[in-house]
Amino acid sequence: MIKEYLSSLNIFKNSEIDEVIQFGSYHKYKKGDFFIKEGQISKNMAFINSGILRSYYYSNSGNEITYCLSFPESFITAFSSYISQEKSSITIQALSETELFFIQKKSNG
Repeated sequence: MIKEYLSSLNIFKNSEIDEVIQFGSYHKYKKGDFFIKEGQISKNMAFINSGILRSYYYSNSGNEITYCLSFPESFITAFSSYISQEKSSITIQALSETELFFIQKKSNG
């Protein structure tokens, strides 16, 4: 599904798309599984092939605040953690059976 999605954007060469697919990997999650938990460092960006995920954080009073639902044919990550490589302040959880295509962050070392 990611190959078709990237092709539909008409901005990548087929060789570029093939390279993304070569270095990525598919992962399945059950309902309730976590893509990332608060306090972890985000090492992956993912394309949602199927399923729904929710992103949430805890308010100062300890309440869960859902601020985003993510659906198929979209990308997901804990963006600030992915960019900064610092601990995430959010949690991302599968709300249904979910299949993701992972694109791992390349280390600078």
